Amino acid sequence: MHSKSFWLVILLAAFLLFVKLGATTVFQVAEARNTRVPAEMIERKDYIVPFFNGELRTDKPPLHYYAMLLAYRLGGINETSARFFSAVCGLFVIVATWLFAKRNAGTGVALWSCLVLLASVHTIFQFRLATPDPYLIACHVLSLFCFWEGFKNYKRSFLWLMYFFLGLAILAKGPVGLVLPAITIFLFLLLKREFSFSAIWKLRPLQGLIIIMAVALPWFYLVHVKTGGIWTHGFFFEHNIGRFNKPFDGHKGPFILTWAFVIMGLFPFSIFLIRAVTMAWQKRVSNTWLFFNLVAAAVVILAYSLSATKLLNYTTPAYPFLALVIGSFIFSVIESKEAGKNLWPEWIILLLMTLVLPAGLYFWMQSEKPMVPIAWMSVLLSVFPLTMSIAVAYYKKKRIEKTFYLAAAGAILVNILFFCILLPALDANGSVHQLKDRVKPGMTVIAYRKFNDAFTFYHQKNIPVINSTSTIVELLKHNPNALIVERASAPHLMDSVQGLVIKDSAKDLFSRQYSFIYELKK
Repeated sequence: MHSKSFWLVILLAAFLLFVKLGATTVFQVAEARNTRVPAEMIERKDYIVPFFNGELRTDKPPLHYYAMLLAYRLGGINETSARFFSAVCGLFVIVATWLFAKRNAGTGVALWSCLVLLASVHTIFQFRLATPDPYLIACHVLSLFCFWEGFKNYKRSFLWLMYFFLGLAILAKGPVGLVLPAITIFLFLLLKREFSFSAIWKLRPLQGLIIIMAVALPWFYLVHVKTGGIWTHGFFFEHNIGRFNKPFDGHKGPFILTWAFVIMGLFPFSIFLIRAVTMAWQKRVSNTWLFFNLVAAAVVILAYSLSATKLLNYTTPAYPFLALVIGSFIFSVIESKEAGKNLWPEWIILLLMTLVLPAGLYFWMQSEKPMVPIAWMSVLLSVFPLTMSIAVAYYKKKRIEKTFYLAAAGAILVNILFFCILLPALDANGSVHQLKDRVKPGMTVIAYRKFNDAFTFYHQKNIPVINSTSTIVELLKHNPNALIVERASAPHLMDSVQGLVIKDSAKDLFSRQYSFIYELKK
């Protein structure tokens, strides 16, 4: 039975992570920019300095670029290749979560911890994106899992692995890849009254520092030298210190917003988060492993609660640790049937929330003109309230285990429908999918002021950005067949450039902006 549970989890994870991985365009800004950088590396034959659309990109280190480079070499430059190793990171995290939980808490906790992750649409979504976050999540989580095995179970090889993953985490997203795990380890040892010189020495910090530097330092040194320090300054001061001190790109919010992100991100089983955290805190003395997971999650959430920049994806490294806490709670409830009798508030709230989802999606699609023809597809989400209603009926009959299984099955089925049917249908009505063939390779394309970054991926060439209409007039004199792209709430260019007409336009997905393509009237 234990073996069957493991392979079921792996099968579900592989299906959710890899099926139709390339079925949607790189419409997200983050995906659009990150997928284009390794393609430019190939074009420029420079595998050290990252550029996007011909300009130095200082946002992120290169781990995900190199993973995409490998995938591009093997499978060509396309959406599936760009996202392939992100999905591999997701599979690693699911497998590691199972093994970590099984070794320290048993198969039941391992199963439910993994089901919490597989039921979360945001967890799966993150590992289907061509961004640095899947790589950071994997390295962050694996480094702390290795810390536990190395420190608590006296396995030196796991300590070397911990430092290796910390080095990769720095290459994935910078100092945060080292700082947050280090704070987690420090706080855990401090709170458990195990912080001492002998405990630190047991971690082999000098050898660890050598491993981290061997993994991360060479690229940072090379990019610093090749850019004369410009990349180093931009990355560390603008995109690290700057984002923490000031909101970046308008992504700001109150302290509590980060906690709201976590509740939304781990839905539906986040509904039990308060009870699960309370249980873990009450058992902090008797169950050190559970307390460690609680500390690991709290460090990530608190760190980004204090950050001025608030983004939904920032707290994702906390998800596997929270899943272990929630999974432990669910298993304890199933094992002790008496404990499950007082969960009526959570089940009622969960049922009401799932009832609202299909209606909410329908009204949103009706309000978006491009989505009106497919608004009927919101009925797919009815699977959720249907299974939840059956689950609540079983809960009323005190069939606790079946109640949880039905809730998990409903959420996972909704995830499958979302990634295989609903998201591709939404994407098909967005500007990138509708206009990508207009900017295909070989055409002359110019951008006016702002444009959708995804077009560079499909144009397979840099798109020059022009801010002056007079410059555009001169360019059109020499190349009257050129296309001009613009991203705006309304078209602006026709009033300034005589003879210019809109060739095509479409609304950007999940945005108020439109993408316009202009050409000279024939």
